[in-house]
Amino acid sequence: MKTLFLTLTLLSAVCSLTFGALTGDDWKAYKTNAFSITLPPKVKCEVSPAIDFTIYDFKREGSAWLSTYVGSAPDFPSKQAVEPISSSETINGLSVKVETRYYQNHTKTSREYLFSLSDKPSLHVWYNVLSGLELTQAEKSIHSIVLK
Repeated sequence: MKTLFLTLTLLSAVCSLTFGALTGDDWKAYKTNAFSITLPPKVKCEVSPAIDFTIYDFKREGSAWLSTYVGSAPDFPSKQAVEPISSSETINGLSVKVETRYYQNHTKTSREYLFSLSDKPSLHVWYNVLSGLELTQAEKSIHSIVLK
């Protein structure tokens, strides 16, 4: 009985941590001149401005997690060895083109999103070869994007 109680307590703690990580308990909004995005804890942003575009690299523990390009000439879809699956969806009322690539028997995913508006720069968002919680959090962040 004591073992069952300890197992249930541990399972409850793991579920709470995972649920908290997905529900955005400590998620914070990151705002730029072009868009806002909600990010999970411990994500840092490196901004690389150029003459006619800006790249925002959102990193976890120093590694690329999610990247965005704001400008008028996005490289979408990017050139990669794996053929993408093309689709479209609506995110916060905007029509978005999506390119998805699967790796390692569909256990890892790379995805690109292109938000295009005629009167504003394009927003190209992508992540490479994610799985598990990182993938779920990247998708949640992308679906929180609001263009300004």
